[in-house]
Amino acid sequence: MLVSLHICDFALIDDIYLDFDAGLNVLTGETGAGKSIIIDALTLLLGGKGSAEMVKSGSRRAVIEGVLEIRADRWAEVEKAGIVRENDNQLVVSREVSSDGRSVCRVNGHLVTVATLQRLTAGLVDILGQHEYQQILKRQCQLDILDSLGGESLAQTRQKVQELYGQLRSYDREKDELKAEVLDEREIALLESEVEEIERAKLAPGEEERLEAEERMLVHAEKLKLGAEEAYERLYHGSSGPGSVYDQLSQITRQLKELEAMDPSLGSVANRVESCLYEIQEVGETLRDYRDRVDYDPSRLRAVQERLNALRSLFRKYGGSASDILEELEKKRACLASCQDYKSRLEELERNYRLVEQEYLSEARKLSELRKQAGKRLSALLTDRLRLLNMPRAQFKVKFLDTGDFSPHGLDTIEFIFSANPGQPLRPLSKVASGGEMSRFMLAVKTALMEIDPVPTLVFDEIETGISGNAAQVVAKKVSELARFRQVICVSHSPHLASLADRHFYIEKVPTERSTRVTARVLDEDGRLKEIARILSGQDSKIALEHAKELRQRALT
Repeated sequence: MLVSLHICDFALIDDIYLDFDAGLNVLTGETGAGKSIIIDALTLLLGGKGSAEMVKSGSRRAVIEGVLEIRADRWAEVEKAGIVRENDNQLVVSREVSSDGRSVCRVNGHLVTVATLQRLTAGLVDILGQHEYQQILKRQCQLDILDSLGGESLAQTRQKVQELYGQLRSYDREKDELKAEVLDEREIALLESEVEEIERAKLAPGEEERLEAEERMLVHAEKLKLGAEEAYERLYHGSSGPGSVYDQLSQITRQLKELEAMDPSLGSVANRVESCLYEIQEVGETLRDYRDRVDYDPSRLRAVQERLNALRSLFRKYGGSASDILEELEKKRACLASCQDYKSRLEELERNYRLVEQEYLSEARKLSELRKQAGKRLSALLTDRLRLLNMPRAQFKVKFLDTGDFSPHGLDTIEFIFSANPGQPLRPLSKVASGGEMSRFMLAVKTALMEIDPVPTLVFDEIETGISGNAAQVVAKKVSELARFRQVICVSHSPHLASLADRHFYIEKVPTERSTRVTARVLDEDGRLKEIARILSGQDSKIALEHAKELRQRALT
């Protein structure tokens, strides 16, 4: 429950402190006194969106602090967030919003994020205001209310449906990604043509250099052959001609050998010349072989040049060298393999999708049946509660609209249909419910779901909107009964609610010379009677006071 609320420099509020009772707490005051500002501050404290506009004009920051009493089983979650337990079963929560829009959250003095604050306070306070009235008109909110009545079996089935839906969407994304990666038929045909062209070329690294060398030799074959022949003839004819280098070196060697007998020091010179003779002999043989090998072959020259032209065309088309093109060839082959594997991969995805789809449909149909059972219970519960709220002829049903569309919540779309008066057909709640009927409908929902909704504190912002007379008295009585089981805080203009309050706060807007401030005080019995009289007639006249006393006595009996 909400033990206390301290609000400082928030909107029109300078500094107020509210100490709440465990039962029914009612906040009254003139229209525009600032009662709803207190609810706004509480919403911010529980993790609502903060903004610089919330800070009181002229102040640096707004501060809201609240003390929440929680059940012992909630402490495990609190301690998991690193929050130290200081007071028995109490959380001290604070929220600061600075004039530049920055926000600071603390729980038991520990800094936390807004998300952590929302998680730790979730399920502790349920604020029911005009926003919630609009929310319940939405089909998704109606579905959530219905599902909350379905128990553990429905909750588990809904969770299973949500997981299966997630798998289906995952398969859809995989298929889309696969299709995005795969080339179209024209691109595949072009890729196949390129791979075939490169493979047909049978490239080899360094081939161009070798062919260029061969081309040069073939182009100059005649000159090379003649040059080699002439060099061979001069160097080593192979006969005993006196003009060859070989013959001259042979003669020099013999002469040196003869002189060596007279001067041994010439032996080393003779040996060196003899070594040159052997070298000349080998060079001559090499030149002879080269001469015999070189031959002008026009057909071979044409073949070499055609091959070179083909290679150079490939290099211009694909860029780089033979090694670069061969590397690109492997990439193109891999891409083709991926495209060729696309069909089997897609078929596998389709098979998996169909299997999960069948399981989804099975669970979704099971969920629909559980919802129909819950719908009957909800219809009976709310119809009964509405009759107790002075709507004896009211009818309510849950209408199922099976669109067949897959969703995380199954195949169902539902709509709350309602009729307040006999003879009127059941129509969507949003089209037929008046303001007073919506107030009572929301109260009926809260009381119907009370056993399965463990929220310890309910906050109603003008629950009596659009209600008067006997209906207002009935609603007040029902809210009072609700307060026997949990804490209820009501911002109200209802004298009936005010008369039933366990604690009655009077909210007042007080003008000063320079500004306007909002104050709050707990009313004693005399003050309460005067305030009930003011609500009844606009002033605390004698007749109004008598009526207030009557309401108060009736509440106490």
